[in-house]
Amino acid sequence: MLARWGVVDEIAEWARQVEARRDRDVAALVSEWQELAEPLRAWMAAHGTRPLGDVTIHEQDLRGALGEPGGRDTPAMAAMRDRFAGRFAARLDPELPPIALVGESWSWCSAGDPGDAAVEVRASDFDLARALVTRRSAAQLEAWTVRGDVTPYLDAFAVLGALPERDLTE
Repeated sequence: MLARWGVVDEIAEWARQVEARRDRDVAALVSEWQELAEPLRAWMAAHGTRPLGDVTIHEQDLRGALGEPGGRDTPAMAAMRDRFAGRFAARLDPELPPIALVGESWSWCSAGDPGDAAVEVRASDFDLARALVTRRSAAQLEAWTVRGDVTPYLDAFAVLGALPERDLTE
């Protein structure tokens, strides 16, 4: 499954990056990052934040593959969750009744108040963010559904390709 998302290739590239810098001390690495950060900020200001999305999404893919959780409650994760909630909304069949995604501190509803939605999916803020970037299975979404039937909404969760066939966790 990781190969399908290109994660295996990304891991290999990251390994090459690590190997190329293995002999550098922390000060040298920080200096390199600082040199790259400003041009990246300028590029994102002109072109959008897609690199942030790629880094944030794939960081969690790698964390899951390596069994190293972290980076779950960050401004970048919140930005991706909010961006992909909009993409999810755009994919919803307008004939379907409202669906609500409810986390610990974040919630979203396709129309009106989340408490009035016909379907409610309740999970951690992190799991909802990962679901919105196609990193949760239909079975996980179904297990988190506390009201209604999420099945008619599953295609809308497939923003970045088909839903994973097996449950994913990081």
